[in-house]
Amino acid sequence: TQLFVSEQNKIAIDGRRKIACANFSLPLRNKSCSEIRISIYEERRIGMNDRYQTPLAERYASKEMQYIFSPDKKFKTWRRLWIALAETEKELGLAITDEQIEELKANKDNINYEDAKRREKEVRHDVMSHVYAYGLQCPKAKGIIHLGATSCYVGDNTDIIIMTEALRLVRKKLVNVI
Repeated sequence: TQLFVSEQNKIAIDGRRKIACANFSLPLRNKSCSEIRISIYEERRIGMNDRYQTPLAERYASKEMQYIFSPDKKFKTWRRLWIALAETEKELGLAITDEQIEELKANKDNINYEDAKRREKEVRHDVMSHVYAYGLQCPKAKGIIHLGATSCYVGDNTDIIIMTEALRLVRKKLVNVI
């Protein structure tokens, strides 16, 4: 397959399809299209986790909006939800200690993406891979992370939180325009 790489537009074309990305490493001229897709995917997963990345977001979304939909925001929200769950379960009488909750809080913003990525390749489950990765950082609290919850607990609640924050940002910007 012949590959064309436009450095100005950062688009790779393999004859039939465009592979668009805001940030990929050049030169790509001697790589296959699947290698490029993999390198783009890896760069997005490992690289800039503090903002949502697509060609459209890079061009049209504000930095604030990109952060709201970023992996960092998503996984930090998951951790906040797991802390709230543990606090509520402790309040309801489950055998959860203050020490376990403090350990969770101490590591809530330190997302270990590499551990989660490795685990996700094994279990093929994003939530369980992040439960495992958080447990590596919080060995005393490992057994209470996500205790009694389903994947929808973090997935659906995070979606609602993110959409609410995004709509608040849109409202704020619209009010400023009006």
